[in-house]
Amino acid sequence: MKKILAVLCGIVLLLSLAACGSQSVREVKSIPANKLTAQEKTAVDFTEGLYSGNKSKQYKAIDQFAARTSIKGLKEKISVGGFRQQFHAVSVIKGKNIKGQKGDEFVALLEMKDQNNTVNKRIVVMGSKVLHILSGNTQPYANELGS
Repeated sequence: MKKILAVLCGIVLLLSLAACGSQSVREVKSIPANKLTAQEKTAVDFTEGLYSGNKSKQYKAIDQFAARTSIKGLKEKISVGGFRQQFHAVSVIKGKNIKGQKGDEFVALLEMKDQNNTVNKRIVVMGSKVLHILSGNTQPYANELGS
């Protein structure tokens, strides 16, 4: 009886290890910093400033990189406690030129980590300057970027 139980435990252990080994973890590669386009670099710089946790850096990023039509809304969001979450290790997963509702736009899918090293995604939408920063699964941009 003990031998049968030991064999069954061994089979269960073997099957559970095989199941764990067959799971694929999708590792997303980011674009190396030295290969970023000017628009991708702007998206990173804007996002790093906006999610720095430092109001002066947040306002500076908005003034420097945001479109005039977006500045007021972004600053109001900061004044009511928005963008408090801090991120580091901001990287570009994919950037793409698209036809938006108001003409040509550039969208960048960014990946970043919070204080617990949890990975988060954001989509930066740009014309000549940053128009929006959105959740990483915002439609239709997520479809365009494959996120």
